[in-house]
Amino acid sequence: MGCLNTKSTPFVIIYGLAWRYRQMVNAGVCVRYAVDETKPTGTCCTCFVDGVRSSVTDLGASNQLVSEHLLCPGTRALMDRAVCLFIECYQLGCCSDVLREIGTYALDNDR
Repeated sequence: MGCLNTKSTPFVIIYGLAWRYRQMVNAGVCVRYAVDETKPTGTCCTCFVDGVRSSVTDLGASNQLVSEHLLCPGTRALMDRAVCLFIECYQLGCCSDVLREIGTYALDNDR
């Protein structure tokens, strides 16, 4: 699950998301993006020096993931069918209520 803005996202990012989306679907992963047009899609800049990685992010639309996105048609059904639920750690600081809800659901439903 994630959140992005389709209007402000450069073509190369949309193409990259589409490519990753296809790769994940081909691997059996079900991907669900919510859309929020109030903020641009987030960006990340990563620097590698001598094998050490450092990243700086502007979460943008990713910061807009809210509990209501879990109620979108089909999302709860996907969670019901999921074997496991994966959450990227950068959302811990901005979407903790959503992650808590997903975590509680996973715990209550042995995911």
